[in-house]
Amino acid sequence: MKKTVYLIKTLLFLLLLIGCVEEKNENYDFIQTISDPQNISAEIYVDENTGTVSVTPMGEGVVLYEINFGEDSAEIESVDPGESIDHSYLIEGIYTITISGFGLNGSVVQASYEVDIPFIVPESLVIQNFEDEVSLSTFSFGGASSGIIVANPDPSGENTTENVLEFSKAEGAEVWAGMGFTIDVLEFNDQTSFQLKSYSPEVGKVIKVKLETVQGNIAGLTHEVDVVTTVANEWETLVYDFSAAPDLEYVSFIVFYDFGNTAGGTYRLDEIQLID
Repeated sequence: MKKTVYLIKTLLFLLLLIGCVEEKNENYDFIQTISDPQNISAEIYVDENTGTVSVTPMGEGVVLYEINFGEDSAEIESVDPGESIDHSYLIEGIYTITISGFGLNGSVVQASYEVDIPFIVPESLVIQNFEDEVSLSTFSFGGASSGIIVANPDPSGENTTENVLEFSKAEGAEVWAGMGFTIDVLEFNDQTSFQLKSYSPEVGKVIKVKLETVQGNIAGLTHEVDVVTTVANEWETLVYDFSAAPDLEYVSFIVFYDFGNTAGGTYRLDEIQLID
């Protein structure tokens, strides 16, 4: 389709030129003198942090460029002279970018360049959010309710998603009351911290996050970190440093809101992510 559009553009331009010549002397020989595209090249910039490549094709006598980014799954992109185009690679490796320059006479001249895409560390890995009717297996203990997915009571500030996870502690609950849910097997690599969006009714509440393996609450096979809330009745982002966690396969994500106290309350969390 893109080449068809290009040919139509070229034919229309040729017809316009021919029409102009007809008014003068009906001499079409000048069309044969149109030269092939020349000096096809490109300015290429690689963002090593994201794997995004920016390509600005250049050349002489070119009316349209096509860019092949060297991925079987990627479409060939059309670019007008003087324009640039971006492409994001998701997998590391060496890719060949081919620039095709189309001339007014229908000829095509190509140039190729290799780009080295390094390993791309994702900025964040979503462990759990609660959109799109996600199926969630939750559990609770010590006087806390199991988590349920509800509409965001305050979609503003640091969290504007539609749905969040909500659970409550009964008045007089155990000091270690909490809830959790299963996750895909989690192994820490370069990213060793969690962040989550928290909605607490009070400031100064200890929010403990604990990871467990399939063995459950076994000494040496878990790790937990505490963070204290700083705002009340609004969303805030809490960050948990798990760099000291044992190198294990964790499958349970457990949250203790207001750890150490027996007071009741309703709590909400969302957008759990693994970050650098």
